[in-house]
Amino acid sequence: MARSWHRRECRVFTAITPFPTPVDGRFDLLVLHLAIVLDRLAPDPTQRALGQSLFDRFCQDMDHNLREMGIGDMSVPKEMQRIGAAFYGRAQAYRSALAAPGQEMLVEALNRNIYGGMPRLPAAPARLAAYMREAVRGVGDQGSAELLAGTLRWPDPNATVLAEDKRRSGRRLKFMEKNQHPWSVPVALDDIPETGLHLEVEAPENVRSDLVALAGVGELTRLSAVFDLARRGAGVRVTGHVSARVGQTCVVTLEPVENDLQEAVDLTFSPTAGSDVQAKDGEDPPEPLIGNELDVGAIATEFLLLGIDPYPRKAGATFAPIKADDGSAKPFAALEALKKQLGSG
Repeated sequence: MARSWHRRECRVFTAITPFPTPVDGRFDLLVLHLAIVLDRLAPDPTQRALGQSLFDRFCQDMDHNLREMGIGDMSVPKEMQRIGAAFYGRAQAYRSALAAPGQEMLVEALNRNIYGGMPRLPAAPARLAAYMREAVRGVGDQGSAELLAGTLRWPDPNATVLAEDKRRSGRRLKFMEKNQHPWSVPVALDDIPETGLHLEVEAPENVRSDLVALAGVGELTRLSAVFDLARRGAGVRVTGHVSARVGQTCVVTLEPVENDLQEAVDLTFSPTAGSDVQAKDGEDPPEPLIGNELDVGAIATEFLLLGIDPYPRKAGATFAPIKADDGSAKPFAALEALKKQLGSG
């Protein structure tokens, strides 16, 4: 379990986003995976003993790590009580969120526990929520023999991240496909010299007004883009960035909040996209190039929609933590509460 989780944790760490602090991030991610496994084992009478042993091992490992970190014998019970409350609260939060429809409740729980409410990458909580649901499905589909043998099959976080990004984008350059978009800045291919073309574009007020409803934000006070276009055979490579300032509503306080976003752009367009042409190693497949024009306004709009935080929050706004029901001062009360739940499941 530990080796399997450690490999998985490292891959998720790379694929999703760095955690605010390595120690807390690793603990929270361990809790996430452990909660998934314990919830899978709890309903099956033949698996409860395994779940209890796994949880006991978790407690022993936490105790050992505290002592290795230099925590004194008198302080270890208090720290274990804190760890137990943290584990129990998170496990309950994830369980409730996974049972709820949609992703919002799970995204909020992960954002609070894994990223401390301030992810370095706005899409990170939604990406990890997609990974977690896939992990729950995967472990849930495993048979008793596999679990008793200690085999856990976790999903590939890279695949779930790509699927989640595709789901969030939704309209992958549909503006260009349908030729119906609020911001159109067409560039004729014949106007792109062999030395390349540098463009700086800014959306006027009427365009930003039209984009507000499409983007699902309160206001869009600024939207601009800087692009470098370079010919690549019959196609075009577009690099640069899109910048914007959006007004939204904080999901915690319901107060207005302004967010600045900057999205990097690196796309290749080709008239052969969608055929059997293979992308080079490390590159995304090309986007379709239709006709003799490239609409950089549509590209900017696409990356604006991708970059908007679906769960914005005001600086310093946090959800109230979910606490374990610990009416006793006994050090391992929160841990014993979860043990009793596993035993009575």
